[in-house]
Order: sequence, then structure tokens, then C-alpha cells
Amino acid sequence: PFERVVEAVNPVRAAGRHPLFQVMLSLQNNAVAQASFPGLDTELLDVLDDDRIDFDLLFDFHERAGGLEGRLLFARDLF
Repeated sequence: PFERVVEAVNPVRAAGRHPLFQVMLSLQNNAVAQASFPGLDTELLDVLDDDRIDFDLLFDFHERAGGLEGRLLFARDLF
């Protein structure tokens, strides 16, 4: 069981780090949702909080027409 593995390994725990992994790979290959409201023009904005990420490394890819678009985010205090 996982609890016994944690007991045996006894990892150092910190509130600022994810307990299971520090690197994430994300692939968004689904259709983008479009909001439609009568009388309003809407557009999707990419919002990125550069001051904080949840992992040490994040590889984030989005499927676009004809290929992939990606970005790499990293913890500035580590790299």
C-alpha cells in the first residue's frame, strides 16, 4: 500500500512542494470553448501568473492548426 511506501521512504515534506511530483507535462488537445452571449463580443485571453507556478518545471503544450504550441515554466528560485 502507498502508506507503507511513504513510511519506508520517509520523504522530507514541505508545504511549498507537491508531495508526489515536481515536473508536469500538460497537453491540451481538445476544442477550445467559446462563450457566446447575445449582443456581446467575446475573446479568449491567455492569462499567466509569472510569479507563481505549482511545480518546479511545467511543460505546457496546446494543439494548434498544423502543430503544437508550447511553453516551459519553471521555479525561478531553483533555476
